[in-house]
Amino acid sequence: MILITMMRTNLAFLFAALVLPLGAQAHHSFAPYDIRTKIEFSGVVESWRFIRPHPMLELREEGGEERTWRIEVATRRWEQQEIPTDAIKAGDVLDVVVWPARDGSSEGVLSAFTNDGVYWLIHEEVRQQSANEAADAAGAAGNRSLHFALNRSHVPVKIKLAILSFCSLMVAGSASAHHSFAPYDIRNPVDIPGVAVDFVYRRPHPMLTFLDDENVEWEIEVPIRFWERAGLPQDAIEPGDEIVVRGFPARTGVAKMALAGFEKEGTFHSVHEQVGQRSANEAADALEAGESLESVLERFADEE
Repeated sequence: MILITMMRTNLAFLFAALVLPLGAQAHHSFAPYDIRTKIEFSGVVESWRFIRPHPMLELREEGGEERTWRIEVATRRWEQQEIPTDAIKAGDVLDVVVWPARDGSSEGVLSAFTNDGVYWLIHEEVRQQSANEAADAAGAAGNRSLHFALNRSHVPVKIKLAILSFCSLMVAGSASAHHSFAPYDIRNPVDIPGVAVDFVYRRPHPMLTFLDDENVEWEIEVPIRFWERAGLPQDAIEPGDEIVVRGFPARTGVAKMALAGFEKEGTFHSVHEQVGQRSANEAADALEAGESLESVLERFADEE
């Protein structure tokens, strides 16, 4: 039995090591882009789609090296600047300011653009923590592609969630890790506004993928028993919904949390605002008593 468990664990970790790094940041973090280098060029709009969570501009660069750029736009920043969605149309000639991808591909994030003599500023600077940490790491290494190699991906959210599901089934200890609230800060919930990217209602845990207004993608675990007790339908959250999530953040600082409740269209839906689970409270007590986080997480890793 031990041998089988070891084989399953090794296989899952091999699979995760090969595949999961590709999807760690996806397009929802600015980390893959060189946020401290802006480039300017002109081009013709081949395609403009104002969609959530990210509008996408395809621009054929004119002059010099002719190529088509795929340029991502931060929806919330666009809306905060009150830029009309039809400020860009196919066939328009634009002057753009872009943060380019670290890998040198024809991709980037739009900072500003000029169309028909009108200048529109979207995003003057990027303050996102993960992006700045990536920039610091890349600068220290003297290599723009350092963070990109670890975090960049075109893997769709649903595929990433499927991969995570596979690993949770294969790795012997992973199931219990998600069943315990010990890894979450159950005594300090946070409220975060943003947009639902995907909501997969499945057992044992529905999973919400959520993009906050700082463009950070969160993986939010939903306690299905409490969701059902609250009488919430499976489609209470749908992709594209603008919601405010209340949750218990991961103690390690990664963009993960357990859902406590959410506000949608002015109505707050309580799911699980007070955690009574023994292991979670013992973990919280241990941390408050001075035990190290590493020790606590190791000690409660196998708790249900």
